[in-house]
Amino acid sequence: MTVQYIRYRILHDAAGFEAALGRAVRVLEQAPQCVDYELTRGTDDGTSYVLRITWTSEGHHLRDSGFLAATREFAETVLETPRHYEPTAVRGTGSHQG
Repeated sequence: MTVQYIRYRILHDAAGFEAALGRAVRVLEQAPQCVDYELTRGTDDGTSYVLRITWTSEGHHLRDSGFLAATREFAETVLETPRHYEPTAVRGTGSHQG
């Protein structure tokens, strides 16, 4: 497994960005190598987003699918180049009973 993180800073039209990304993830949903994905929004200022995509391997990720182009018009700055990570043995659960 490989986990890809794409960081965005959206300075205008956050609702438009989320809507565009909601349409773009159809590409992920149809990719047999995509395990799951999640978009999170920063709670400090609301302009920072992180898209996490889990792939079956690092070689299986979106290169030229139109996925990134679908949201590029909203991204003033992609904070970092997309990076890939692999899980480690350090993991667990918290004590939340909710």
